[in-house]
Amino acid sequence: MNAIPLLLVAACVFVLAYRFYAAFLAEKVL
Repeated sequence: MNAIPLLLVAACVFVLAYRFYAAFLAEKVL
């Protein structure tokens, strides 16, 4: 099993989740 693609996918998912969470937080607070 190659670890590089897995890390890339995990990083992409983390970035997307972080962006959605930041937008949700901004909507809730502001």
